[in-house]
Amino acid sequence: MLTTKGKNVLAKYLVNQAPGYAGYIAIGCGANPVQNIFQYISSIAAASEGEFNYTEVTTSSDHGLSPGDKVYINGNAQINGVYTVLGFPAPYSGTFALSLSELTVPSPPPTLVDVTVSRTFIDQPSLDFEMFRVPIISRGIVNENNLTKIVFTAELPNLEQYGMTEIGIYPSGSNPIASTIDSKILFNFSDTENWEYHSDVVEKSVSYVSGAGHANGAMNISTADNFILVNSFDPIFNSYYRMTSKEQPRFESKTLMLRGNTSAINTSPTIYSIYENDSFPENQSHIHHTNLSFSFDKNSADDVLKLAFSVVTEPTNSTQYSQIGGLNIIVQFADSETLGSSEYANMQFSLNSTDLKANNANTQYYVVQKSLSELKTTPNFQWSSVNTVKIFASAFANVGTNVSASVLSSNVATITTSTAHGLLAGDSVLITGRTGYNGLYKVATNVNATAFTYSITGSDIGSNLTDGGTVTELLGNHWIALDGLRFENISSVTANPLYGLTGYSLLAETAVSSNGASITNYPLIKQTNTNNLVEFKFALDTGGEI
Repeated sequence: MLTTKGKNVLAKYLVNQAPGYAGYIAIGCGANPVQNIFQYISSIAAASEGEFNYTEVTTSSDHGLSPGDKVYINGNAQINGVYTVLGFPAPYSGTFALSLSELTVPSPPPTLVDVTVSRTFIDQPSLDFEMFRVPIISRGIVNENNLTKIVFTAELPNLEQYGMTEIGIYPSGSNPIASTIDSKILFNFSDTENWEYHSDVVEKSVSYVSGAGHANGAMNISTADNFILVNSFDPIFNSYYRMTSKEQPRFESKTLMLRGNTSAINTSPTIYSIYENDSFPENQSHIHHTNLSFSFDKNSADDVLKLAFSVVTEPTNSTQYSQIGGLNIIVQFADSETLGSSEYANMQFSLNSTDLKANNANTQYYVVQKSLSELKTTPNFQWSSVNTVKIFASAFANVGTNVSASVLSSNVATITTSTAHGLLAGDSVLITGRTGYNGLYKVATNVNATAFTYSITGSDIGSNLTDGGTVTELLGNHWIALDGLRFENISSVTANPLYGLTGYSLLAETAVSSNGASITNYPLIKQTNTNNLVEFKFALDTGGEI
């Protein structure tokens, strides 16, 4: 599909005011993979959830949409138009919500024979997460289904594996006016980048694990390490449940995985911080990369950083996401590796259970972004001083709605929760909102279903039977698989009328899992050490149909 920018650049090219409109094909991994962007609408009706009223649209099969997507409804003049997806009011993936201010259901309801909905990409500014760009090596014209189409062909890199979900067209390999501050990949989290695991008690290289947990065919991740490098084509990612939730990393052949209980992140202050506990120094664990430099002070505050990652569970089964309640991540650009004594800028974010789609596990691959203006900085931070990047991550589950009782005696705290806590000895828990007990600790004993103990150095505190405070378990059986960190120069693209994303579409395939099941709408996998060509086709005489 041609974008609005593409139509403008093409028009200038036709009158010799632009040097080109299609010189490179870009491949990305950030979009949700969809094989068929056109779906038939089976019903449309007014709906409500609490005090929120909306228009509910149901499609005949999985639509693969995400909140914020632009969709085009076509086939009935009463409802034809472009709309914005608000969200999903039901677990069924064939239902989505539109704003009543954009679309109010007519009375009587419209006839829905051959009425379709499709994503529209006319305003797509860039790929959701671009992995690479390759030059177009041939151009031609083909006839398919009585449509005359222009076809561009390029050769994919042969060494690495890629999980491809989006494809775009650019006039050139880079933006001529951006020069040295153009868009680029900052990290691909591979074994060539020398990431190190660091806490108060240890500093070492990240371990490389091959075939993790594939012994006995269990497909579970089995390692004592908290930070590991894993092949993106490892057999653990071929299990049925991992494939249906799209856990597999997509950007090149290795991924750096952080266990979900490696850092205890305090999200209360404006600038996220790390809980400290002298008796549990491992809680400040993170990965870091040193001897770096960045020149983002020369970029616009509107330019963005994009982090691509997936959430991977240690066990693989139909209930593997029932435990997770949320996720916190900090990507910190600092002038020193020393914790607590540096100036830094935080790319920080929190995802709750709704964001993580924990209820339907539709996809566990995410791309989050923050503009440079949204980074949280210390008072004297300067980009020119940055030499280190640190990454902290935690996955958590609320294991008790609140604390109902507590007592501290002889440096042992006993906490009683209002509901079953589900904790075991050795689990990491974060206590908040309970004076005298707050912090990150390891469970010492499971007293019973609603009580547990942990060690804490402090004066005795008598029994407190007042409700208050929260117990949060950090999940060591969930991993954050880092796939890539990218910088996107948006401002220079906007400023250049002759450059930008001129065409865009989605990629997907039907894959086969380890149990022989077919998985539809799966990323199109380009295997390692293979030679492949990619084609981008569009028909100008049909408004850009792919």
